[in-house]
Parts: sequence; C-alpha cells; structure tokens
Amino acid sequence: MPIINKEKWNEYIEVNSKNGYSDCCVKVSERVMEILDEDDAPLHKGYYPDMQTAHGIICKADDDIDAGGITGFMAGAVAQMVKSCHSRGSEFWDSYKTDVIE
Repeated sequence: MPIINKEKWNEYIEVNSKNGYSDCCVKVSERVMEILDEDDAPLHKGYYPDMQTAHGIICKADDDIDAGGITGFMAGAVAQMVKSCHSRGSEFWDSYKTDVIE
C-alpha cells in the first residue's frame, strides 16, 4: 500500500483497535487502500455499485472483509483515514464528498 503517512496510520490502528466498531473502520480502510492500489483508474463522484467512486469502493471493501454493512458514520471515518494516509487519499476524498455546497 502506498501509505504516505505511516505514523498517522499506525496511530489509527492503535487508537481504534480497542473495540469492534472502530477496528472495523480500520479494516475497511485497509481494504479500501488495497483496492486503490489494485486499480489506478481515476475516481469520480457517485454511488455504489460504481467501482470508480469512493462509495463503491467502501461498499466493496465492506463486503470483502465481511464487515456486515458499515454505517454512514463509519464510512466517513474510513474516508478520513484513507485521505490522511494513502497516496490517492485526496482523490478518494474528493470522490467521497458528493454533496459539496458551492
């Protein structure tokens, strides 16, 4: 994984490993980053099942690790972790923010 901020990623792991809810966010984030590494096609705004969107990738990661359907709040935490730690984090975040008010 092209993690660009290993210190922050390790902090997320340490802080969120104390309960299943938070740990699930870390696991989904890790799978999201793996998916981003596997497919370097540009992302755009939109929703599942479009796999070139943050939402689609989060849903796939959730399914892949059998998390059981994460909440919207958890998806936001995943997006924040990916934004802060992965080389494609800004692109991912821009795709995630589908309801931008201009």
